[in-house]
Amino acid sequence: MSASGPGRGYLHELTDGFKAERVIGTWIDFYNTARPHSALAGQTPAEAYGAGRPVDMINRILAA
Repeated sequence: MSASGPGRGYLHELTDGFKAERVIGTWIDFYNTARPHSALAGQTPAEAYGAGRPVDMINRILAA
C-alpha cells in the first residue's frame, strides 16, 4: 500500500482481523474517493464512475 494516503496499511501492526478490516477499508476509501488516478485523467474512481455515488470497485471489476 502507498505511503501517500490515510490508512497506510503497512505502517500498522495488523494484530487481528477487525483492525485489518478497518485499516484496509480506510485505505480503499481513500484510493477510490480522494486519490487522483492518471488513467482517469486525474479524477478519482468515484468521480469517473460514480457521478457522486459510492463506488464498489470489487463489483465493478466482477461485472466487467
